[in-house]
Amino acid sequence: MTNKPQLKLTAKLEARISPETKALLQKAADLEGRSLTDFVVSSVQAEAYRVIQKHQILKLNVSTYAKIFTYNSNVNYIIK
Repeated sequence: MTNKPQLKLTAKLEARISPETKALLQKAADLEGRSLTDFVVSSVQAEAYRVIQKHQILKLNVSTYAKIFTYNSNVNYIIK
């Protein structure tokens, strides 16, 4: 069993949603055996990480990578 450090949960987030959306989220939380709050917070947090990663990671194809690598190699050679 791992001892996770207890985070201070002091920030609050509220959202107004339709009864249908709440029912949908509650059903999903129930199916996972989790509270609605836990389900919503973990789902939103996972999506936030995914969006941030999508915008911060540069993906290059092989051709572009080769051009950048060649350019950097030439710059390092000139600087030395």
